[in-house]
Amino acid sequence: RRSSDLSLKDDLKRLGASVAVFESFVRDLASSGCGSVDAFLEERPKWSDVGRFAIARCLREYEQKCGARLFPPYQPKDHWYEVLWQNLKSRTWADCKRNRLRVITFNYDRSLEHYLATVIGNNFGVKPSDALKAVPILHVHGSLGEYHKEDLHPAWLGDRKISTLDAMKGIKIVHETDHTSREFKTANRWLQESPNICFVGFGYHPQNMRKLAMFREVRVAGEERRQSVVGTHKN
Repeated sequence: RRSSDLSLKDDLKRLGASVAVFESFVRDLASSGCGSVDAFLEERPKWSDVGRFAIARCLREYEQKCGARLFPPYQPKDHWYEVLWQNLKSRTWADCKRNRLRVITFNYDRSLEHYLATVIGNNFGVKPSDALKAVPILHVHGSLGEYHKEDLHPAWLGDRKISTLDAMKGIKIVHETDHTSREFKTANRWLQESPNICFVGFGYHPQNMRKLAMFREVRVAGEERRQSVVGTHKN
């Protein structure tokens, strides 16, 4: 048997489930007609833990595969991370730290952290933790855990190997959060403070849009302030 099959069985056992239960979840999800795992879990809360487990397991595998594929010669053809960096790149570390970019993401994976920590670190010789202070990234629905570069390189993991059960603890399903959460309060403060807002790869789900204080009137010192908002189309 493949080691991945054994790992799945062991992780599910620690979750209090079985391979048969997991396969039942997969079948129900596949034939649910739901547009996302989140939408399915909202309708079928009994699958909440198994669904979170499935999300974490799939994304951990994605992270470990994508770690090296974010950079030449394996980078994707349409690489918006690279476009972002080319527009963000500064001549000095001091200039880089003065940039005003802040990122709000609904994704759980940490591939953007990995890319930015790597390119900033290699350009200015700074540690990943310092590099990411220059570009704050906020995961409003949680993430697979605090970013460590070793997590996206299986050969480097060593003692830092993170289990699927550990990774799933940081995941919040869409219907489990609202605008009163700490993450969304921070996100909305960032949005209100920003003169320029850009949506990239955003699905514009009504539930998520309601959580963002996007179109509320913003006043600073009693005066109206205009914002520029652009975005990619959801299709």
